[in-house]
Amino acid sequence: MPSQGHNEFIVLRLQRVDDQRIFYKLFLHNADVTVDLKDNKVEIHNANAEPFKITMIDTGVDTMTGGRLKRVLSYTNNETFMLTYGDGVCDVDINSLINFHQQHGKICTMTTIQPSSRFGVVNMEEDGTVNQFEEKPEDSGTWINGGFCD
Repeated sequence: MPSQGHNEFIVLRLQRVDDQRIFYKLFLHNADVTVDLKDNKVEIHNANAEPFKITMIDTGVDTMTGGRLKRVLSYTNNETFMLTYGDGVCDVDINSLINFHQQHGKICTMTTIQPSSRFGVVNMEEDGTVNQFEEKPEDSGTWINGGFCD
């Protein structure tokens, strides 16, 4: 999403793990650093990091999606925000999605997709005669959450 002009992120974590170190390492890798162990100070010089702002929230292992979403609200300043999952890999024009959401004045806009079937589909007569077989059809006839919500 940085390529589409978005650089503030909230990462909802299932549990406290060392994922914060990933962002610290990325930042420190792109800067010169002075560490003063005696005075317990760190000084950053010549930082050349990406312009990202990342907030990490521990939402707990047993929290369901709605509970995780509720935990985000206090960090959004009542602004429009987008929600996706860590495995959300897609080709969505985020700015068009935001425009669509704002034009329709709804509380939520969900990106949906029609997934292709994982299996070949067989149509049969009652006596078991196969009258059609289609290998993993593109249009499964169902719509699912595509991973992005406004």
